[in-house]
Amino acid sequence: MEVLIVRGRLHWGFSVKYPLQSAAQFPLLIPPPTTLVGALAYGCNEGVETSEDRVSAATRLLNNVKWAAFGFDETLRGLRLSLLAVADMSRNIAAPYVRKAEQALFAVQAMGRVYAAGMRIKIVYLGEGLSKLVKCGWQITRIGSKESLFEPRDVELLKVEKVDAKIFATSLYVRADVARPTDPSKVTEWEVWPLAKGSFHLWRGGPQEVVKLYLPLRLEEVSYESERVIKFGEELYAL
Repeated sequence: MEVLIVRGRLHWGFSVKYPLQSAAQFPLLIPPPTTLVGALAYGCNEGVETSEDRVSAATRLLNNVKWAAFGFDETLRGLRLSLLAVADMSRNIAAPYVRKAEQALFAVQAMGRVYAAGMRIKIVYLGEGLSKLVKCGWQITRIGSKESLFEPRDVELLKVEKVDAKIFATSLYVRADVARPTDPSKVTEWEVWPLAKGSFHLWRGGPQEVVKLYLPLRLEEVSYESERVIKFGEELYAL
């Protein structure tokens, strides 16, 4: 297995929203794996989200990318991640959804954003045959919405090693089925949709399948226990 690590800086932050939100668009605190694969695919496909055969560019990458994770690449002890999330009031064109009441054509909406101006982040892609995606890593320009600008500073391709360690610390989010935090008060559980072709299927308003993650509550590393610890470079992780 290989790992592609993309490090860089956010311009002002990012905006990633839950699917199907309309009037109140609250943000996800961290970009989920599907958003990270989409960011890589957008770079690979020269800024086009679908191919000529109408197949999603992100779907094609799932042949190589089996997992993706996000983490802040700097430590600000005591700063809770939730404090960075806000909902800015904005006016959007609502004409396609309004039949009457002309005063509602430019309706007020809450636009969710996470403000992290200039902060360093790292994105990790795990899978096979990632050498052909190194160029795509350098071409990532956004994380989430098109305004969520990102500047890559370093892209590294490494081999993954299995190690005998049982304890590791990381700022990346971790799957709950492969690791557990040594101090549960430092994380929050988070449910996201899996990396799978056509993964977000709605049934009574929610996805049919979810992946549970542990997300650090603060901008600092969290210690975990796992029987499936891997190493790439100086980083320990669990998969």
